[in-house]
This record gives sequence, structure tokens and C-alpha cells, in this order.
Amino acid sequence: MALALRRPPDPSLWPADHAGEDVHAMDGVVFEDLLAVAFQRCGYGVELAGRSQSGGGLVVTRGSWRWFAQARRQDRAVDCSAVDQAIHGGAAHECGTALVVTTAVYTRGTIAYARQHGVTLWDQHDLADLLRAAALTRPGPPVAPDCPRCHLPMTYEPRLGSGWSCPNRWTAVQCPETVPYRALAMRVVVGLPPTGGARVLPTP
Repeated sequence: MALALRRPPDPSLWPADHAGEDVHAMDGVVFEDLLAVAFQRCGYGVELAGRSQSGGGLVVTRGSWRWFAQARRQDRAVDCSAVDQAIHGGAAHECGTALVVTTAVYTRGTIAYARQHGVTLWDQHDLADLLRAAALTRPGPPVAPDCPRCHLPMTYEPRLGSGWSCPNRWTAVQCPETVPYRALAMRVVVGLPPTGGARVLPTP
């Protein structure tokens, strides 16, 4: 028998409480609520499972289909533990398909591990597509993170293959700090009509 689930936030009320909030700055609980509202505004049924500071789980339904979506709000690349949580959550809640959704990216090992176990991975770009379909965000320019050592806005350096680097990298300071992915600007907006029946999830 499936474990007990909780009701998600009301999608008609929730966005107004978080207008202008940066998705990357949310804690795991608020990020899980954001995903729940996004799926509801795209026409899916949603119930909430376990919660933590990095995110939790959602059971997403449409008709007889059931997905388990593991939410991961973090800044570093996601490891295999998120895939394990999605697999176990899907089994516990009798879901046919498991999914991980994150604000970041995945390690190569995680991608291979998820493929091996049939778990779908959504990175920050897929998340941005979902939030736009739900009319919860507008597209924006990349967000420059601050260097954790020098506290200066970092510079995007695609030629380095490392994403963002500290502007002091090329000065006498020679700061080595980098951020390995390009964070997308995703801020919650209100007043936009949802798309309703948008099919953002793959058919099991």
C-alpha cells in the first residue's frame, strides 16, 4: 500500500506570496511547493511526499499514470543519491516512472546511473521549460554568481570549459574559483495565465 501523502499549495494563491523570488535562492521546501504548483498549472494532479532542506518528493498524476518526482534545489552538480531517492520514492508510492528535477546539473556518473535504472533527469534547462509552461517565470539572462573567495560577480568563460570564473583569475591574485554550470535566471512572476493541459511529462 502506498504511503500517506499531503495536499500541495493552492496554485491560484501560491505565486503571489513569492513574486520576484529567485528560484536558485529558494530552500528545498519552497522549491518543492514551486514544482507542485507548476505541475498543477500544467494540468496534472499533485500530492506531496517527504521533505528536506534540499527538496522532497511529489507524486504527479494524470489519469491512470503516476510519476514520482524527486526535487533537488542545490547549486552543485547532483550526485547518484537523488536517483536512489527517486527510485525508492517511486516504489513506496506505487509510481511507474521516476524523475529527478534540479536547479543545477548532474554529474556524469549520475547521468549514467539514472540511465541504467530508467530514471528521467531534468536539469535547470528542463526546469526552466516547465516553469515557463506553467507561466510561473519569464526567461531571463544568466545569473552571475559571486565568487565564494573574492565576493565579486563571476564572469562567464565558456572557453575554459568551467562555466563561471572569478574576475581575479587573470590578475595578480590569480583566484582559482570556478562554478561549473551556467545558472539561468528564474524569478517567480504572477498575473500570467497558465497553459492548462500542457504535457510536460513523458508518457510512461
